[in-house]
Amino acid sequence: MHSDDDFAPVAYLKLVKLHVESKPFNQPNQLVAGIRTLKSWPQQQCEIKEDEIQLQPRIHWQDEPCHKPSISSKESGHYLAVNGIYGFCEESSRNVKQATTVAMNSLMDELHNKGHCANDVTSVHLYLSDIDDFYDINSIYKTYFHHQPPSRVCVALSMGCVGANVPILQIDCLSFHNLNESVSGNLHVQSVSHWAPANIGPYSQCFTQNKTHFMAGQIGLVPGSMELIDGCYDQACLAMQ
Repeated sequence: MHSDDDFAPVAYLKLVKLHVESKPFNQPNQLVAGIRTLKSWPQQQCEIKEDEIQLQPRIHWQDEPCHKPSISSKESGHYLAVNGIYGFCEESSRNVKQATTVAMNSLMDELHNKGHCANDVTSVHLYLSDIDDFYDINSIYKTYFHHQPPSRVCVALSMGCVGANVPILQIDCLSFHNLNESVSGNLHVQSVSHWAPANIGPYSQCFTQNKTHFMAGQIGLVPGSMELIDGCYDQACLAMQ
């Protein structure tokens, strides 16, 4: 037993004795019997006459004043979906922590206006314009949730212009509030093991509410070494596994 923990025990299986046996391989053709081969390339001719092509006039863009996007929320039963939470920085100074605080306060205000709270949040989508802001954003983000944080998907991407400025982050979330069914659970792996990568942020790998599992984003990390394996295909397979 590697870690006899009540919450997430970890044990290693040691094989003390084993052997291999040869298996017959008399009919190799059966393995490729269902594979269809392409005997010839299909050919199809297509003619285009130059006089039939009509040039379109050039498109001229005109800059117009942008307005700050409004927060959008939608309720369905006991669920509440909130999106359109942005964090902006002033052009003169790039204060990531301050922008994150403003965005998180806006999210909490929207939840409270709908009768929800931070403990009701089951999953979060967090988009970053710069992955280098990951540490500063997490340092503020984690102060808004308890020891069982919601699951989270975090992606760095180019968000472009929203309103008059370029946002440094965007937050969408799903919340569930039902006083008659408040039992929830989460999977929060924090130690190095050989069955699941350790947590690298203030989120749960899985959050369960209303008999529904909300999974966090997965990447191709080797659990034992916490290193990415080579190759996009292998990373995708390991993440799905």
